[in-house]
Amino acid sequence: MSVRAFNFRGLMAPTFTAFKDNSSQSVNYEVIDPYAKWLKDKGIKAVLVNGTSGEGMSLNVAERRPQLKNGKRHDK
Repeated sequence: MSVRAFNFRGLMAPTFTAFKDNSSQSVNYEVIDPYAKWLKDKGIKAVLVNGTSGEGMSLNVAERRPQLKNGKRHDK
């Protein structure tokens, strides 16, 4: 396995995971796009998804994957 250097310059924001205020407290995927756009508009060059306050590890893969996919859409 080869190792590539991580050469990043700019601001990387650790993002939060938004939850709905309902009985199941499911992930609120609807806020990801506006939040990602807001971060980009503020000059944030990269985000750390599912890695801030531990909520990522409390979610299963099916709940984490859409957050990553939605975040990657704004990676341009």
